[in-house]
Parts: sequence; structure tokens; C-alpha cells
Amino acid sequence: MLFPHVAIGYPQLIELGNRVIINHHTELFGQFGIKIGNQVMIGPYAIIISEKHRYSDWQKPICKQGFDGKAVKIEDDVWIGSFAVILPGVTVGRGAIVGSHTVVTKNVLPYSIVSGIPAKLIKYRFSRDKMKRALEIDWQNYL
Repeated sequence: MLFPHVAIGYPQLIELGNRVIINHHTELFGQFGIKIGNQVMIGPYAIIISEKHRYSDWQKPICKQGFDGKAVKIEDDVWIGSFAVILPGVTVGRGAIVGSHTVVTKNVLPYSIVSGIPAKLIKYRFSRDKMKRALEIDWQNYL
């Protein structure tokens, strides 16, 4: 479900799983690819971006140097809070929670809760045993 005012750049390079909710005023810029798994919730005003400006040529304005980037992957059963930013090359692991106003610069482990600028581990959602069992669930067709 896409709420109103979602901005999508390079939609042909963005994959959405089943039962994905993308809230209002969220921005997805997928020039280098974005893959979003099943049962994912993305809060309002979040930004997921797979590209960044080049800036190393001192003889050109930044806006004329093009882009670099890497694909972003959001695995199944993830909750991304409002105003969160997911940067290029990041994988957000299955069952993770990204807190509101968090900037994710590195991969997020499955079933972890991260928050802050940059994102830091707050805690895990479950015990190791429960996380192992949760990884066996097929979220594609979960009702």
C-alpha cells in the first residue's frame, strides 16, 4: 500500500514484496536498486536512497560529477520509523526495527532494534533461540 505523496525515483529498479506499507511523504531513490521484502512497514517521511553524489573532482561543481551508489536491501518483516534515512549499500536484516529519525549507514542485523545518528544497536527483539525460529517463518504469504 502506497500512501499519498510518496516520491519514487527509478521505479523500474525498485522491487516490492507482498504486503508492504509505504507511508506518506516517503522518498525512494533507487538509481542503483532497492529491494524491499514482505510484510515491511515504512513510516512517513522516511528516505531510502541507493545513490550519492560524487565529489572528488575539485575542478567540477558537485552537481556535475554524477553519482555512485550501491543497492539497498530491506528484508522481510522490517519496521522503519518516521523520518529514518537508509543510505546506499545498506541491508536491513529480517525483523529489524529502525527507530524514528535514525540514519542507517551500515548493515542492520536481523531482529535488532537500532536508533540514532548514526544508527546504533539498542537491543535485540528476542532471545537467540526465538530469533533462530523466527528466521524459519515464510513471511511471503503470512496473513
